[in-house]
Amino acid sequence: MKFSKRLLTVLAVSILSSLASLPLQATALSTLIPGGVITDGPITYSDFTFTRTCQPALTGLCAPLDASGLDVSLIAGGIQIAGGISVTSPTGTLVVGDFLIGFTYTGPSPVTDVGLAFNGSTQGNGSFAQVVESIIVNQTVEAQLEVNAPLGPWSTTLHLDDPLKSFDVIKDIQLGAFESNGFLALSTISFVHQYYFAPTIDPRCVGDQCPDVPEPSTFALIGLGLVGAGVFRLARHNDSVGR
Repeated sequence: MKFSKRLLTVLAVSILSSLASLPLQATALSTLIPGGVITDGPITYSDFTFTRTCQPALTGLCAPLDASGLDVSLIAGGIQIAGGISVTSPTGTLVVGDFLIGFTYTGPSPVTDVGLAFNGSTQGNGSFAQVVESIIVNQTVEAQLEVNAPLGPWSTTLHLDDPLKSFDVIKDIQLGAFESNGFLALSTISFVHQYYFAPTIDPRCVGDQCPDVPEPSTFALIGLGLVGAGVFRLARHNDSVGR
């Protein structure tokens, strides 16, 4: 089943609007390494990994220092990685931070589409923030998604040629801070969202909790009600004109 871009957009809006009504139970990434598991009903996220590099380490500042500075949470339709991911250059030197986060996705229904979103922000004419997401099966990259700041996009979706029930995910989170005039430069990301779309998965739900969203029949009744109200107002208008 292939999701259209319009449907994915509608689903993304629905997901974002439902986040406030669904609880986020954050788990420190450090507690998930090496054998922690997060479950979302029949879906599991497991085998978490984390590595961090910062260059040059002496002149810049890269955060977090380790996996304890990041949290992992379930969100509607996927998973969230959150924390103060940042790179700062106070001296006009290019500082680059690279954070690799990996995990394994396993679910009962083949995933047909994946989505990626973040809130990257930059200060400095040479600063950047990006996340490159790799979907890996048997050590082979099957698909890649990318989000960027300041140029964008900040969110993207990708249809998988071959639906997958299980695959490895590598998030390459890279930030650079640079200002050619020598002023303070920085690059930040506070959350990265990952969404999964499958025919039998409701992307609005977290576990067994789903937001209250009207059924299609309810929308139809609302539409008929609006039409009826319009007809009634038109009749009243015509009646008053006739007088």
